Amino acid sequence: MNVPRVGRDKMRIVVPITTGDERFEHLFWMTRIRRDSTNGLENDSFADASQIQAVSLRRFSSQVGALRLPAQIDSVADAIALCIGQGKNKKKRKRK
Repeated sequence: MNVPRVGRDKMRIVVPITTGDERFEHLFWMTRIRRDSTNGLENDSFADASQIQAVSLRRFSSQVGALRLPAQIDSVADAIALCIGQGKNKKKRKRK
């Protein structure tokens, strides 16, 4: 999620991506990422903005997928903003 040359050069800010189902849809920190030809994911997945972390490039062994579409990147960035107390929640909560 970070811009090159910002912060320590040998680090990257990452948001873990996990498979999931519609139970995650209403959680503001989870962003649905649909599998497509641009991201390299094997399954529809969710980016979990509550688990954001900075990781050394030495810890990367392989790349599973990457977000390339601006709309997907913006959605994950919005979820990160909500996790740190910024932004507005656009997701509607399911009623029980």
